[in-house]
Amino acid sequence: MTMIASGPPTIADVDLRSDVEDELEWDPAVPSTSVGVSVTDHTVTIAGTVHTLAHRLAAVKAARRVKGVHAIVDEIVVVPMTGHGGTDQDVGLAVEHVLENSATVPDTVRAVVRSGVVKLSGTVDHQFQKNAAYRAVGDIKGVAWIENSILVKPQANSNVVRSRIVSAMHRNADWDSRDIHVMTVGHEVWLDGTTRSFAARSQAEAAAWSATGVELVHNNIHIV
Repeated sequence: MTMIASGPPTIADVDLRSDVEDELEWDPAVPSTSVGVSVTDHTVTIAGTVHTLAHRLAAVKAARRVKGVHAIVDEIVVVPMTGHGGTDQDVGLAVEHVLENSATVPDTVRAVVRSGVVKLSGTVDHQFQKNAAYRAVGDIKGVAWIENSILVKPQANSNVVRSRIVSAMHRNADWDSRDIHVMTVGHEVWLDGTTRSFAARSQAEAAAWSATGVELVHNNIHIV
């Protein structure tokens, strides 16, 4: 099937690269001098080295905000500053502290640290709790990467999940939910349809993940 795009002309790759570079430079959370940008067919590749995982995630988030971006390839490497990251034991103690003191992370979450990589495990009731654990650990110095293996317990049937997702989309003013279709099978969600920005596509996926009991989201929304 051939899809015909409508609306304003697409942004040229050279202009899109400039826009992404400007967004990275504008965002104070991103050490832009350490991050390079290349663009091919609206797919943005960001590469370079940063000192914290938070910087890496901020760069990806900044690139995602730019109009015309269809996909992002993250090749940024986290290299903690010498003497600032501490040992795995130091990182482990810091991880334990932030998880225990988080109001949104239940005590069923566990963490193991090896060579700066934190593996999160356990079970939670909601996807936002899994995301909260990831964000809390991502701000710790010395964390180079996070493997988020936390499981979300299924709690709702597929009809209830679909109803909640569709309602959330209708409440959101940032995109036209009529162009997005939702299908649920068990505790998996399929999103199909079209939207005009990468950000709106991501927001639709976030709405799906927010429904209680969702274990997997298949985002097949096309950007036109």
